[in-house]
Amino acid sequence: MKENPKIQGIIESIFLSAIDRVTKDGAIQTISRLYVQLDADAGEIQIFDEPEHLLKKKVIFDWADPRNKGAVFLQRKLAMIRSAIARVVAKGAFNHPKCSKPFFISLVDDEFKESEVLFGQKEQSEKGEECLMEGLEKELDDFYRKLFPDME
Repeated sequence: MKENPKIQGIIESIFLSAIDRVTKDGAIQTISRLYVQLDADAGEIQIFDEPEHLLKKKVIFDWADPRNKGAVFLQRKLAMIRSAIARVVAKGAFNHPKCSKPFFISLVDDEFKESEVLFGQKEQSEKGEECLMEGLEKELDDFYRKLFPDME
């Protein structure tokens, strides 16, 4: 299975359509997570919102090809999905007021158990806290080195 711009475009349109559906739905106030399910046998990608409500599904026939099965092909499919998500992010699709932050897109199994985070967008304050914690961690490490110099 080769990288295919047509498939990339299909995946992008699936995510854009799912977000468009969420933003136009008056019953949905905010969304902080999307769930992606892959059916390897059928070559299907499904996107759900928080209440596990199906937003969009599509069969990608190249993915249904029996030669495109297994862990190697799954990693290629996930790489294609991540690439498509990056393009959707670049278009600002997740900047809609209904998309709260932090916002995540997760790969889930049939029982909605998360197996991998495909995308994560944190709030600005969380990014600042992360930098602060890194600085504090370095200071703490330096303090311990000075306190216990013979432990290195």
